[in-house]
Amino acid sequence: MKKILPLLLFSLLFCTLLMAREVITLPCVAEQPASMTVISPGEWRGWASLRTPSMPAPPFPYQAFGAYDDHHLYIAMEMELGRQPRAGQGCAIPWFSEGAEFRVDLPEPDKVLQLFADASGAAFLQRRWIHQPVAPIILRARATATGYSLFVAFPWNTVALDGPPLDKTLGLSIIPQVMERPLKFQRDKLVVAIKAGNTTAPLATPTDVLSAIDLNPEPHILNFGKPGYNSRELLTMLPSILDAHPKTAIVMIGTNDVTWSKKRLPAEEYEANVLRLLKAFSDNEVKTILVTMPPCIEEYVADREKYTPEQRDRLNAEINDFNARAKRAADKTGAIVVDYHACFQGDLRAASSLIRNEANLRSKDGVHPSAEGYRLLARLVADAIKAHRLPIDCIACCGDSITYGAHMNGQGTTTGETYPAFLRTILFTP
Repeated sequence: MKKILPLLLFSLLFCTLLMAREVITLPCVAEQPASMTVISPGEWRGWASLRTPSMPAPPFPYQAFGAYDDHHLYIAMEMELGRQPRAGQGCAIPWFSEGAEFRVDLPEPDKVLQLFADASGAAFLQRRWIHQPVAPIILRARATATGYSLFVAFPWNTVALDGPPLDKTLGLSIIPQVMERPLKFQRDKLVVAIKAGNTTAPLATPTDVLSAIDLNPEPHILNFGKPGYNSRELLTMLPSILDAHPKTAIVMIGTNDVTWSKKRLPAEEYEANVLRLLKAFSDNEVKTILVTMPPCIEEYVADREKYTPEQRDRLNAEINDFNARAKRAADKTGAIVVDYHACFQGDLRAASSLIRNEANLRSKDGVHPSAEGYRLLARLVADAIKAHRLPIDCIACCGDSITYGAHMNGQGTTTGETYPAFLRTILFTP
């Protein structure tokens, strides 16, 4: 009974929240919206507003609108920031940027469709908490000097419906976020229930003439680094990475598989995960470079993770073993190997070390490279790209916090002192 009671209380609370949702009746559009090709906020004015006067005032000014036709559910959002949005610049993880999550409740209990979209047009889709290709959902984004607009067209079958919900409601949440600093956001949550109405949205000539800002100029490098990820988690991101249609992929993963107690994986699983990653890129005709992970300062890691002396003394031996397994996976798939690990010589605790430590940066980090370490990594990768004449029109840098550029200026992007930023400078600066 003690176990059943909390479940009953949760179910009652969940049902109460659903019943409390304000129901918004959407109009039907007579013609396909122009925003399906070129984002046009002016045409949304005749749609149903998803923010009503009875709702609490949001912490930042934004508007949301909805409409439908026989083929799609249309949701649009406009955010006024008073400045250019913090998005793009190679950041390929939309929840690291300013944008919004569009969450649609699916008919199955506890199932949800989540589309994460940022102001640059980067998008991730999750269905039942699993990454999925974004297509056939259509996303359009436009950034301006003072904010951004997002437009999403959900085919009805993507939300598990055969057509418009004429005799039922569909739960919808829009969760915009404004960045205060990297990985620190202020969010709002607009929660409604929507249904299809019988009214027709008036045809409108788009009147918006604000010039758009290109946040992802071509050719470009995309930073798919995710802090804390191990090889198992990176594998789940493959649909999202392949959505970007990279021509070349750089893969460096494994530090968390070895050093972080919460993310450690058996060596055999690590090797299998890397093999699947590299094979997926090969199967999709993406040229691939595998980068070996750097060593760690064992004492720092052991102190942080509460490892025993025996566990501490095995860490770098395990890194060597994992790197050998990753190279074996590269041999099987034809991936090019860049041996970054071999560049770390001497005392890793010295001021001259390429690993962040107390002597060079007053930090007991022990796993992430210094800025010079990132520069060296970029040079090694650039040399491999040039030597093998790999395509550079779209490069996906995939990995964990080392790829993300933890603790560096521009972390999560291809600007500042991340290795994707240094790589971009080497490849694209005349």
